[in-house]
Amino acid sequence: MNSKAILHPRIYTVAEIAAVAQPYWAYVIFIALLNTVVITTVTQREVGYYKEFYFIVGSKWLIFIANFIVQTIFILCEVLAFSIVVMLALHSWYSSILISGFLTVLLAVLPVTMFLSILFIFRIKQQSLSIIGTFLIFVLFYLATLRGGTWLAQIVLLLNPYKFILVLSEQLTNVLTKTNLNLVSISQLLVMAGIFCILGLIGFSRFDIRPILERA
Repeated sequence: MNSKAILHPRIYTVAEIAAVAQPYWAYVIFIALLNTVVITTVTQREVGYYKEFYFIVGSKWLIFIANFIVQTIFILCEVLAFSIVVMLALHSWYSSILISGFLTVLLAVLPVTMFLSILFIFRIKQQSLSIIGTFLIFVLFYLATLRGGTWLAQIVLLLNPYKFILVLSEQLTNVLTKTNLNLVSISQLLVMAGIFCILGLIGFSRFDIRPILERA
């Protein structure tokens, strides 16, 4: 989207609006889950808050889930607000874009959060995790530009959570607009969602509520 598109409006298609919105949706979902769910959890653990919350609540799952739900609501609001602004700016309104954005958030947040929870396996301090997270963002965004020629190559590329969200949003938009429905891509997304959830269960089951210094 550029100034010319705004100053000289025309009716844009769903595909054109989606091409603008989907990369932003994927960016917001991935960055928010990484920073406000996973890294925040590690930060709370290292300063001792998570341990205190655990003694009060009695479950590390409930603490994590509560923060996860709150952040999901914020992500939903941000994605929907951005989509509305884009459509108003381009003078083109499609309810399917709002529904697609809404469903993308709802269907992506759980598997992506579970995948990122694999970071809990490693004994990484808060400061180091922030650096790793920044590096991870640049690498994954670059890898998302690559194209897989075979079914296996496409599966490997979907291990990138940013790419996973992008493809998910594309397929949801296709389903809602009844265009270019790709059953192969949908099956790949289902496979990867299952793998993400399994990895997340492994990662979170090994999450220690004690700060790293207490375990040294």
